[in-house]
Parts: sequence; structure tokens; C-alpha cells
Amino acid sequence: MCGIAGYITTDNKLSEETLNQFLKCQHHRGPDASGKFIASGVGLAHNRLSILDTSNKANQPFTSSNARYVMVYNGEVYNFREFQKQVDVDLRSSSDTEVILEMFVKHGRKCVEYFRGMFAFVVYDKEENCFWISRDRFGIKPLYYYLSSDTFIFSSELKSIADLAEIKNKLTHNKESVNHFLHLGFVPSSSTVFNEIHVFPNASFGKIGKDMKLETWNYWNASDFIQTEKTGFEQAKNKIKELLFSSVEEHLISDVPVGLFLSGGIDSSLLAAIASKIHPNKIKTFTIGLNGIHNEAPFARRIAEFLETEHYESYLSDSIAVEFLSKVNATYDEPFADTSSIPTMLVSELASKHVKVAMSGEGADEIFLGYNSYNWASRLNNPFIRTGLKPMQFLNRFLNDARFYKLDRMLRKSGTHYLASEIYSSEHGFYSSEEVAKLKRNNYKGFDFKKSGSAMTDQILFELEVALKDGLLVKMDRASMKFGLEARVPFLDHRLVEYVLSLSLQHRFKPNKHILKELLFDMIPSSYFNRKKWGFGLSSQHPIKEFLLQHINNKTKEANNLPRLFASYVLENNKYLD
Repeated sequence: MCGIAGYITTDNKLSEETLNQFLKCQHHRGPDASGKFIASGVGLAHNRLSILDTSNKANQPFTSSNARYVMVYNGEVYNFREFQKQVDVDLRSSSDTEVILEMFVKHGRKCVEYFRGMFAFVVYDKEENCFWISRDRFGIKPLYYYLSSDTFIFSSELKSIADLAEIKNKLTHNKESVNHFLHLGFVPSSSTVFNEIHVFPNASFGKIGKDMKLETWNYWNASDFIQTEKTGFEQAKNKIKELLFSSVEEHLISDVPVGLFLSGGIDSSLLAAIASKIHPNKIKTFTIGLNGIHNEAPFARRIAEFLETEHYESYLSDSIAVEFLSKVNATYDEPFADTSSIPTMLVSELASKHVKVAMSGEGADEIFLGYNSYNWASRLNNPFIRTGLKPMQFLNRFLNDARFYKLDRMLRKSGTHYLASEIYSSEHGFYSSEEVAKLKRNNYKGFDFKKSGSAMTDQILFELEVALKDGLLVKMDRASMKFGLEARVPFLDHRLVEYVLSLSLQHRFKPNKHILKELLFDMIPSSYFNRKKWGFGLSSQHPIKEFLLQHINNKTKEANNLPRLFASYVLENNKYLD
């Protein structure tokens, strides 16, 4: 896990000093080592968090054995050892970095099809004088870029580009990104807060030279695997168990200590149970307690005791919550309104004092259909419900009952391109597209996402390709890397995701995550989980709400809605939107 940055330019305005700015800005992403590569009109910078082969031999930028290519890379490729003999060179290190580069030398851009893991890397080809760029299937590792007629700049974080003196005055605000933020609570990667800065697409490879023409190729699509497998429940359960154990085993590969975020819920407890069986030593687990009724720390502690992990916990006091609130904008760059970003930063800080790698359960709810948004999509996929849409809409508008507001909101969007985002927005307490349009006085329609004729299929793909990638994974990457901690997500092994997506909805959806529960209850008694799922965000009763009310200008009727208050605070205090 690292920070990468670089440029290719025809006007020579960028220099070694630019690389020094990159290194300083992203030092938190890789405090163990830093390096630079400079050629005519080309520069690469790398901040290293040493995980595999912690010696200087694996430092970057890394040059290929034939001396033609130079690479900067952020992430982990867990199956790199499979290719150590295939590359047919005398390796100078025991890192995955060198293997990835030599696989590129051997296979070109198709090398990524072999990799299992999370990655964003850029290879400079000295002969063609161009960059080759790649990003993992799910967008676990970030990559931003700026492109003009004479300059291409890339970086792991938006601030590294936006704060460069050479381009600051060339940036203009993207107003649509603010609309999306108010609707979703994050800025989707189809845009950024600047018209001139973009997110390199996940599951893609790209090429750019001094002609400044960026070409991209997609190498993987989640939609290709939706409900393509017909198999029985027991067979599916056994296959998922096999894939999960394999994924956790690979995610434990490290030359430094590895731990796990343990919330006490189904997903993290299952990872902890598997890791405890595989890992030769006691696995370290980390939990954050929240004051009030939504405190899952005692449940996590019970599970840690059952599994005999080396357990650590810390409580999010009111003062710490306010302290971390002030750091949200500086950590996430763009407006980010997920209240769980605060406890995620705290648990990352806690874990970073004991390990350099921590596993987390992101992805399980998306592929095993654990969210209530899937219940809404299922209802709106029902032909009997669709038949009665008009009468129900008419009735709901006269009842003036808050309980029916959500239903009316869904019904009005049913069948449109914008249903998936509307369901997500409603479930998380943000503004409907109509509310955003009134608030911003524009004709905002929502976030357009429609890939099939099925509301359920679209919701599955939206949660995976938008909400997970641009929301939860961004949250985890920025929070963990703020403290020099590598976060790994075993549920997003693409072999596991492909297989689970291929299964019928019957196996995955009724009741929620029952396959995972059966696997878990084979290792931990079900009595440990007889409680309501609360999630990791701050509750609407959290005292931070009073702080927000005192420190925002937009004191509207939304005073009791914590997600909207949080959104107003980060929007008003974001330096890029002044």
C-alpha cells in the first residue's frame, strides 16, 4: 500500500520540485520510504508503506530487468508467487512489485487479467515515451488524473493534483458533483469536484503519450456474471466456503503484522473465525465502541474472547468525535458525508499502533444482498406492486404520513433510469433528486444508472459499482492510509464475487446473507448474533448533531436528520468549494 504520482508533459513546466510536492502531500500513504524517477518531460514519485520485502530492494520507482520500463505501484497482488517462475528472470527482490512489472514486460496490458488483488500502477515505457496505466477490478485502490493539451498528471489522492501551483488557477468547479453529493453523500467517480480532474476507471487499462490522447480498455465487468450459474444450496455453500478460505489465506500474506477490524457483525466475525483457523499465531482484532444504544463493542469482545484473538478496543468519546469531524475534509478531499468515516478513522488509528495491515468486511453486504435497499428493489420488481403504483402514489400523497414518504419517493421513480440511486439515497437519509433540484434551484434528475430491465439487478450493480467503489472503499482507503495502515478486503476477491453474483437470488436473498450465516454458525454459535444489525455510523441521537447545528449555516427543517446535517457541514467547510 503506497502513494503514487507522476506526470508527462510537453511544456516542461513540471519538474523535480513537482515530484517533491507529491511526496510531501502523500507522505501519510507511505511513510517508510520515498523515491523519484525523472526523464525529459516525465516524472514519477512513490511513497512506500513496506508490506512485502521490507528491504530497500523493493523500493520504487522500480525498473524492469530489461531497463525499458519504470513503474510506480500502489496495492497488493496476492497471487504474485504463482508468477515468480513464469517471468523467467532473476528476481532481485521477494516483492510483488517486481513480479507485476515483469508480468507486464511479458504480457503487456493483459497482465492484469492474471492478478488477484487491489492495485493501481503506472508503467513508463522509455522507448515509446508513454505511460501504461491500470486499476483493479473494483477500484479498491484510487487513481486520479488531470489532462490538458500539454500535460497529464496522475496521483493517488485528488489533493496532490489540485494543490499544485502550476494548475490551481486552471481548475473550475463541477456543479453537478455537488448535486450528486447531496443526493448520495459522496461524489461518484463519474465526476470530481473539478471539471479538469478525473478518476481513472476501475477494471481498466490505459495508455497515454506526449500526444496527450488517453486510450482506455475495460478488462472486466460484474454484469457478465449475474445469475449465470444453476446449482443447489449445499454445493453453493461449499464453494463459497472454499473461495472465502482461499481469499483470507491470501490476504494474510505479509512480511509485517496483520490484524482485522472486528465489529461483531456477521461479515467481520466470519473473517475473524477463518483467519483464526488459518493464521499460525493469534490474530489481532480491533473494535471501536460508540457511547449509547448502538454500541457493538461488547458483542465484538465476546466474539474475540471465543476466538481467542488478541483484542484491542477504543471508545469514540464526544470530544474525539468532534476532533475527527474537523479532519474529514482534509482526509477525503471531496465532500464525504458518511458518518461512519469518523469511527473508521479512529479504528484505523488504533490498529496502526499494533499492525501495518488490517482486514475488513467491505463487499459482503453488496454481493450477499445484506442491505434494505435490496428489499425495496425486490418490491418494485414485483409485477403486482407495479400494477398498483398509480393508486398507491395517489393515496400516499394525501396521507401526509412520514411512514409513507419513502414509499411514495420510490414509486415516483419506479421504472426510471434513476431508481437505484433514489433507493440508496432514501435508505441513507440524503436528499431525493427533487429535493436537490429545489435546494440548488436547478433541474437535477438524480444519478443515472440503468443496466438492465430489472430493478433488483440494477440495485445489485449500483451498490457494487457505485456505492461500494465510490463510497465505502473510498472511506476505508483514506481513513486507513491517513495513519499509514493498509486495509484489505477479502470479500472482494474477484473469484468469490464472480461466483456469488452468478448464483440465483433465492440462494442469496432469502433470508439476508443466510449462506454467510450458515458458514459462520459452523464456527461460532448463533447465540452470539441474536441482535439487530446497527451498522458502523453514528446514530441520529449522537451528541455530534448539536455541534453540527451550531456550526453550519444551512439550518433547515432537516435539523433532526444527521446525514443531511453532516453533508451540510462538510460541504460548507470543504476548501475546494469555497
